[in-house]
Amino acid sequence: MKDIDHGALPGEPFDEVGRDVPEGLEMARRLEKAGFDALHVDAGCYESHYWPHPPIYQKHGCMVNMAGRAKEVVTVPVIGVGRLDKPEAAARAVKDGMADVVAIGRGLLAYPEWAHKVKSGHAEDIRPCVACYDGCFGSYAKMRHISCALNPSSGKERAYRLEPAKNPRNVMVVGGGVAGLEAARVAALRGHRVSLYEKEVMLGGLVRQAAVPAAAKRSELDLAKLLSRTSSVQCIYAQSDRIPNLDRAKHNEPNDLPCRDGCPRGLSCRHPRRNLGQGRLHRGCL
Repeated sequence: MKDIDHGALPGEPFDEVGRDVPEGLEMARRLEKAGFDALHVDAGCYESHYWPHPPIYQKHGCMVNMAGRAKEVVTVPVIGVGRLDKPEAAARAVKDGMADVVAIGRGLLAYPEWAHKVKSGHAEDIRPCVACYDGCFGSYAKMRHISCALNPSSGKERAYRLEPAKNPRNVMVVGGGVAGLEAARVAALRGHRVSLYEKEVMLGGLVRQAAVPAAAKRSELDLAKLLSRTSSVQCIYAQSDRIPNLDRAKHNEPNDLPCRDGCPRGLSCRHPRRNLGQGRLHRGCL
């Protein structure tokens, strides 16, 4: 705390007016002496919520150095936190002696099978937490059920469970941004025959631009890469450099046509359902 009701920002020079590091280390010693089995070390308070709940602008492992300081004065296991959902960051914290155990919160909302993927050597399949606050703290602030913007089934697994489609359909997804890639992925998982159209050479859409600077927003770029790769693995054909029009949509005879950001506006908003035969046109780009 640099002042009452004012928390310090990462890297900001300030004079501590709240609990400082020496006081925290003395607390650690006394807690161990009192019989605590382990210490979970972090920083921040309500006025500086961006420390205990670091947003995307905080680096991965932003508080493990504090756990490392505590390890120097106690012998009980020390638990480190601070955007450690990135497997390499978690492994580095333990390897470097900064923590005995790592704790992951929002990362498990984004991908509950995190530990299994790391243990099996498939960390590249982990859906990253982008620290956006949207589905978790954003929902909490609105007195809604806590979930995850990247994993809406979090906390609603039974209601959002994916079941095999009873009648597989031809699905044409227009727009290879995050929304289009996720729509294609889910449709393919349910057994539909999916064609994905994107006018740009690279998939990912605007999230690639949003992931700048890369040093601070690496998770967003990781998300785009993951969705692009999983779409290909699940046999979704991505036709780059080709902008679908109404004639092509008729030729492919899709039963469903979800349109996402970046698709031709006329295709998504001006042509009525009858122009696509028996197919359904989902109006309004997401």
